[in-house]
Amino acid sequence: MSDRATPMSRDEEAAHFTTWLREAAEEDKPIGDLVADMNDDDGARGRDFTATELYEYLQSVGASWAAIEVLIRAAKMSGYPLDLEEEP
Repeated sequence: MSDRATPMSRDEEAAHFTTWLREAAEEDKPIGDLVADMNDDDGARGRDFTATELYEYLQSVGASWAAIEVLIRAAKMSGYPLDLEEEP
């Protein structure tokens, strides 16, 4: 995550998190699977998500718990904030 003094806008954060996720996919198989699933999903393909938005999206489409766990781990690894309504 950036060490900039000013907070990122929602669009900046989403673009940065999604870019981080796609780059991490090359080295982390579970993250790679999540990114592949995003690329196969009409509602997610090509979109930039913050970690929280992706969490909410995955819940809304009934994603597997394994996919949600990968996202939670990715958010922790990346340092991007993930606001969970309820900690799993």
